[in-house]
Amino acid sequence: MVRPHVLLGLCAASSALLAPAVAPRRAAALHVIETAPEPTEQEIFSEATSISGALAELWSVLANPPPPGDFRAMYFPQCEGLKRPQTFQALFEHLEVCKDSSQNFGAHIHAMPGPGSCIIVKNVPRSTNADVWDEWADEDDDDDFLSPEMRERLKALDAETAPPVDKCPIQHDLGDDDALKCSKDWVNAIVSDAGICPFSLSADRAGLPLGDVRYDVTRADDTETCFQWFWKEVQWLEDHPRHATSLLLMTNPYWASNFDAFEQFGDALTQALQSATESKVEGLGFEGQIQLVFFHPQYVFRDGGERAGADAAANYGRRSPIPMINILRTPQVKAAQKGLPTGLVYSQNEETLGDIGTEKLEEMLRSLDWSAVNDVKVDRSQVEVLKIARKMMAQGGGIKATDDLTLTGGAAAAAAETVAAAAETAEIIVADWASAVDEASGNTYYYNTKTGATSWVWPPE
Repeated sequence: MVRPHVLLGLCAASSALLAPAVAPRRAAALHVIETAPEPTEQEIFSEATSISGALAELWSVLANPPPPGDFRAMYFPQCEGLKRPQTFQALFEHLEVCKDSSQNFGAHIHAMPGPGSCIIVKNVPRSTNADVWDEWADEDDDDDFLSPEMRERLKALDAETAPPVDKCPIQHDLGDDDALKCSKDWVNAIVSDAGICPFSLSADRAGLPLGDVRYDVTRADDTETCFQWFWKEVQWLEDHPRHATSLLLMTNPYWASNFDAFEQFGDALTQALQSATESKVEGLGFEGQIQLVFFHPQYVFRDGGERAGADAAANYGRRSPIPMINILRTPQVKAAQKGLPTGLVYSQNEETLGDIGTEKLEEMLRSLDWSAVNDVKVDRSQVEVLKIARKMMAQGGGIKATDDLTLTGGAAAAAAETVAAAAETAEIIVADWASAVDEASGNTYYYNTKTGATSWVWPPE
């Protein structure tokens, strides 16, 4: 029984040997899923989609740089604007301008273009000589080599050349809440009640169309952090179109006492608005989105005319108790200028502030007390410039039931609070109502934007 089994095995083996050769089958390729490598400590992948958001994140790294000798490579894969070579180059031209007003950026903190449209931020170690100089600078500078007589002479000379107390730079060192309150009081009294801005209803409502005013505060005294704060606010406005404008308060006394530094900082921000730089390269072009107005306790107009000169009363239209940056939306600015020429507004402001007088304006700015102008409220129904502005605001939209166009400043703000409180008590949806001014009587009435119902009183019966 065993022998046939062996023969069968041999036959099978011989058949295999005589069979034609067949090419061996190739193994199927393995499907390998490629995963993106984890970013290293030196790499930052931003989720910013706008140039303002990218700038905010870039300045965050510039204000908080890597350790000396280290670097950070920043990538902006979702920001389409920075993928354009012209915009990428314009960003670095803007950064060059910012170096003039920065403390560390441009000295030992550097930003340079890297591969793949990334931005490399590097902290270059200071040289040994610089370290020695820093040690010298940190040493006590009592000028021990001066004789007692020379010290007395220098002290007397300082006393002779020091400006009078009422001419010293204004430096209100206030907490955030107090700084916000006194700034709003100034806006209500000077900007709104005195009609300096024809389109300001109160410290909280302004613009064309009328919208909310947002306030934000920084205590930073370094420019890098302030750049970050500014671009973060621009990004916020881009994401919240219903807010008409934003006021940024710089409450650190450094900015109030250093007008030149504040002005240089403002010049760098203004350069970002330009559509082209001096080298004819396409700029960041933010002027199509925003416009900037600067306020400072030492502000001086430099565009000639009667406003020029440190002693001109018109300067107090921009002399706020706390340094501020007002971010305006360009479409609103153009709409206002189209219906109301800027020259007419300036002329009216010069007249109004001239009537108040520089002495009173300066005293109020130093004391933070605006009660002296309680009787200087401008009747907007009698001044042609303000009459035109009020009509434009009435037709411009955005008016809520809490807006009374017959009032301004603190009175308008108080009326808004009263209307809101009454609506809550009466369980009325205040968002469904708006206010308007009857042309025949000049009185305010209210109407429901959904049902068309009207009422002379609030809350509606």
